Amino acid sequence: MQEPIPSFRNWRVGLPPQWYPTHSNAYHLGVSGGSFTSVSCLGMPSRIPHLQPANNRYQNPFGTEIALFRASEGGTSRMAVSWDTPGDEGERGRVRGQRGAYHNTYQGLEKKLPNTKRPPLRPASRRWAWRLARLPHERVRHGHPAERKPLWTSPWP
Repeated sequence: MQEPIPSFRNWRVGLPPQWYPTHSNAYHLGVSGGSFTSVSCLGMPSRIPHLQPANNRYQNPFGTEIALFRASEGGTSRMAVSWDTPGDEGERGRVRGQRGAYHNTYQGLEKKLPNTKRPPLRPASRRWAWRLARLPHERVRHGHPAERKPLWTSPWP
C-alpha cells in the first residue's frame, strides 16, 4: 500500500506487519483451539516512504514479514503479512494436516466434519455488520479462544 490506511492518531503508519496478524493467524487458532508457543520471523525492508524507519513511530523498516510458528498442539503454522508488494490481496486460511486439508473446500480422509456454515445475521444486526466485518469471525461469534471448544482436537499431546 503506497499510502497508509487512515487510523486514530496514525497508529497504523509504519506498524510492523506481524504486530497485526489477526486475520491470518485466526484461521489456525480457530481450528485448533490452541495457541502459538514460539516464533521465528524474517522481514524484507520496504521501499515505501512511510515504511522507512525515520518516517514512522515504530522505526520499522519492514513492509513484508514471514513468520513460522510452533503451535501448542505440536504443529507448525506459516503466516505472511505483506503491505508493500503488488498483486493479490486479502486474507486466506489454508489448513493442512496428515488426514486432510482445507482451502475453500475440504479434501481428506475424515468423513465426520463439524458444521462450519455461518449463521445468517438477524435483521437488527445487519446494520452493524460493516462494523463487525473487520473483526475475526471466530472472536465475534464464539468469544475469546480460551472460552470455547476447538473444532478439532489433536490426538498428540
